[in-house]
This record gives sequence, structure tokens and C-alpha cells, in this order.
Amino acid sequence: MGYDVTAFEPVTELVEAARAVAAPYPDSKVVCASLADLRLAVENGAGPLAPHVSGKEFDAIILGWTSFSYVWREQRVPLLQTLRVLAPRAPVLLSYLDADTSPQGRLDRIRIWFRRALRITGAPALAEPGDAFQIWMGFFQTLTPAEIRSLALRTGYRAIDASVSGTTPHALLVPNQEG
Repeated sequence: MGYDVTAFEPVTELVEAARAVAAPYPDSKVVCASLADLRLAVENGAGPLAPHVSGKEFDAIILGWTSFSYVWREQRVPLLQTLRVLAPRAPVLLSYLDADTSPQGRLDRIRIWFRRALRITGAPALAEPGDAFQIWMGFFQTLTPAEIRSLALRTGYRAIDASVSGTTPHALLVPNQEG
């Protein structure tokens, strides 16, 4: 459709698969990087994404494949603030796992043990409601549409859609004009 697309993925095997899919599209590039690398690129002009995002204007941002559920609570606001700096006029489509519809993780059954293990390892967070673990998914956190709307307001967006319809909950955030 004529868009320049910059995509990134932290898992090398998935990067290679994405590059194969993107190969027919000369204006598309796939970089091996993470959301933390995106913040590093925007805030410090460093890391693997820096040459791909510095000085660029983006028309839209997509955080797909339930990736927002892998952004820990304390990192959600800084990430959304980074996106506002990177693309101040762009809408953000994000995908997440909803608290009511996601698979129940084993964490609910072993919360006390898990909290103890986190304390022993010096991890920065304790297991809280919404934290889950599935063997095929790893650790993740569920969100509700109300939490998404609250995060949007705190970071200069408004959620014009935060729904759980379909197979994957999603939210469409648009920048507040004042924000």
C-alpha cells in the first residue's frame, strides 16, 4: 500500500520469519529488538532501533500479538509516553489479554509460593491479581478495558475503543489534542 514499515521482534527465529514475509515489500524492514530497545532509541538515540526511528514520522503504531500483556505494570506508562514522543500524532493499536477472557494461568494456584520465590531472587515485583503463567506463553499480565482507558488518559491518549470482542482484546488509542 506504499507505506514504509518498521517492525521489530526480540526473538531471532521470529525475526527471520518476519523478514521472509516482508521480503516482497522493499519499504519494510524487520529489526531484532525489544520494546526496551524502542525506549532506548527514542530517549537516548541508541540501540538497534535508533537508525530506524530517529527523525522519522510514523502514521500509526501497532503493538500486536497480545504484546501489551508482556509489558509489566511499572513499564506501561513510560512505554506509552515514549510512543507519544516517537509519534505524537499517530494512533496506537495495542493488543492485550483481558482479565475475563484470557486463559487462567497457574500463578493463581501458586501465588504464595511465587511471591516467596520472587522475594528470594530479589525480583522487583510481587505476583498480583492479573499475573499469570502458561507454559506456552510464559509470564503475562491481564488487563481490563477500564485499565487501558486509565493508562490512555495518564499518557495523553484517549481510548476510542478498548474492547474484548473477537479473539484478541485490543484498544485503539488516539492522541489528545492537548496531550
